[in-house]
Amino acid sequence: MNKREQEILSYLTKNNGWVSAKKISNSIGISTRSIRKYISTLNKRNIDPIVLSSNKGYKLDYKNYKESLNKKSKNFNLTPSERRKLLICELLIHGNINFLNFLNKLFISEATFNNDLISVKSVFKRYHLTVNQHKDFLYLKGSEINKRTMLSELVEQKNWANFGPDSQLNTNAFANSEISIRKLSNIIERILVEEDIYINDYTLQFIVIHIYIMITRIKSKNIIKSKNYSSNHIPQIVKLIGEKLQEEYKIKISQIELTYLDNIIQNNLPLKEKSNNQDCRQLVTNILIKVEQIYALNLINDDFINKFSFHIENLYERTIDNIHIKSPLEDDINENYPLIYDVSIYIASQLEKVWEKNIDSTEIDYIAFHIGSYLAMSQQNNFKIKCLIYYKEYYDVKNRLKYKLNNLFSDSLIISDIRRLDSNQPISTDIDLIITTSKDFTLYQSTSIPIFIISPILSYKNINGLRAMISSIKETKEAAMLKSFLLELLKPELFKKNLYFNNEIEAITYLCNETEKLGYSNQDFKKSVLERERSSSTAFFNELAIPHALNCEAKKSFFSIVINDHKMSWGDKKINIICLFGINSASEKKGFRMFFEKIINIFSDIENIKKMKSTKNYIDFINLLKNLLQYN
Repeated sequence: MNKREQEILSYLTKNNGWVSAKKISNSIGISTRSIRKYISTLNKRNIDPIVLSSNKGYKLDYKNYKESLNKKSKNFNLTPSERRKLLICELLIHGNINFLNFLNKLFISEATFNNDLISVKSVFKRYHLTVNQHKDFLYLKGSEINKRTMLSELVEQKNWANFGPDSQLNTNAFANSEISIRKLSNIIERILVEEDIYINDYTLQFIVIHIYIMITRIKSKNIIKSKNYSSNHIPQIVKLIGEKLQEEYKIKISQIELTYLDNIIQNNLPLKEKSNNQDCRQLVTNILIKVEQIYALNLINDDFINKFSFHIENLYERTIDNIHIKSPLEDDINENYPLIYDVSIYIASQLEKVWEKNIDSTEIDYIAFHIGSYLAMSQQNNFKIKCLIYYKEYYDVKNRLKYKLNNLFSDSLIISDIRRLDSNQPISTDIDLIITTSKDFTLYQSTSIPIFIISPILSYKNINGLRAMISSIKETKEAAMLKSFLLELLKPELFKKNLYFNNEIEAITYLCNETEKLGYSNQDFKKSVLERERSSSTAFFNELAIPHALNCEAKKSFFSIVINDHKMSWGDKKINIICLFGINSASEKKGFRMFFEKIINIFSDIENIKKMKSTKNYIDFINLLKNLLQYN
């Protein structure tokens, strides 16, 4: 069980009733889709689910949870995939294992172990490594270079996301008390900067992973021995790094290992000197202006443009030189952050038109990482509520409250005004919350607006309670806005049931032609939707596809939906539901941004998909979707 799963269970044990995915997400700090993924994994490890789900959210099944805690070993709950990963880790790190001890530790039969071993051998084979058996032991055979390559790639690969900082792989391979990842990163970056070489954080991360593995392998006496691998032509920058590593970590780096270090630098780091390419900066600025016009996302910020332009310069060089790099992201970003991914596809498409070159798909992940990081820091995606504060005059309580509340809740709260308790000013209709330091507030004002009473010194209990109330108000307001948006866009003539197509191109062509007949779109819109689909599939979770235009407005905003009882092919996925969007005005683009994320959120739950498929007509579907928007 990883850290996130433990956090979810801990949260649910403290809340007896139903809790929405949104509330769990706000408490833990991860997306609602990740919440669903972790809960699904938790339930798969048990014969009976330990977390129950409904349209009200989630709650713990205490009986099943208690039974799972009574298991003799936590390893009893490992999924087949996790068992195989653990076996791979043990062999990679130790070189051999006693397989009888291994299967006893995991409470599995020899037949189950042998089935796991078949899969494990196929993984090792891809790296030219073999697993041999002698009596009760398994031995990993192959070159040290191939073992290091496999270790590095497993850490980087997103399907090994559960084997992150708290994992078995990390604990055994990287948790060397003598080595700090942060310190190693600082060492490498300092040397590069001193040599006037500048790289982004994500590339540095990959370099550090490889060097970290090299150091830990040398310390455990797993060294490269092939003399054919050695080179006498080592760049000065690599020699400087090698000397610093020997000094800092008390290891001996032979000429062969220095050649390996050179390959790490050359293969993973397209070195780029710092520059001020004004043409690139202007290109980036022009594209970001278009992003704001299309997606209602403001990315025009000098600091962001400087950093992003530098990244785009490196991207151009990698594209010209046909250099491919690993994705910086553990999760499937197109499913976990669909809007950011869509913006990234648009930016990549604009660069391709200017450069007349195809951009590698992993580069889109990098673009998304930059955009997502900026949006998280700028907090412009946060939905804020407006509040009034009423206080009893006591020393400097007014200014102290304003200062504290702004520091704690600036990402979710707008303080419209601060008034004395006996103020006669009318309360504006756009106020969502009233915060007061007095229990006597209702003696002075009569209102239906939610009221939260706090202490002038603002206790921890106040802070947690206020955070919960803000979250609840935000959810209610978002649901109301999304319901309104939905009813405006989805008309009866745009709802279809059991309409099947041979592929996604046929589906998009038909649906766009239908919306054009109804006056919602035109041929340019269809061309843009097809262009977006060819850039990257709009299918999610093997259940849902959301085709939409990349850079073309519809004549009128609309939401067209097809719900099928049986699956149809959409790229490499099989889906039941197609949602075609068309957005016209800038104000509706903001609503679409919220709705887009929310729809994918709802459709990521298999139970919701079953309910969608059971709807018979437009009215059934609208009523169900309004209900789901309220509780997800």
